Amino acid sequence: MDEGKRMDHVFVLIEIQAVAGHEDQIRETFVHTIKTSHKPGIRSAQIFEHASEPGRFYSLQEWESEAAFREHMTGSREGLDSQMAMLRGAPSLTILKSLG
Repeated sequence: MDEGKRMDHVFVLIEIQAVAGHEDQIRETFVHTIKTSHKPGIRSAQIFEHASEPGRFYSLQEWESEAAFREHMTGSREGLDSQMAMLRGAPSLTILKSLG
């Protein structure tokens, strides 16, 4: 991989937490959304649930660039708005750059 591509490449850690009683619905929606939505610029995505806190979910996504991720998020706001009543606050987004 050339140096320019490596510098643009990012990982995004997304964390969401379901409101009590909505864990199954959020789990199903989160998994379906991550696995089936078309995302130009995404290289891979993994989905996790906290081992000791059911209802706390994570996705670790690998993107070609931060710009590609941000462009995707701009188009994803509508779907997120419909799920907010079942979440304990807004999703947490952390953008990570690989050190090697």
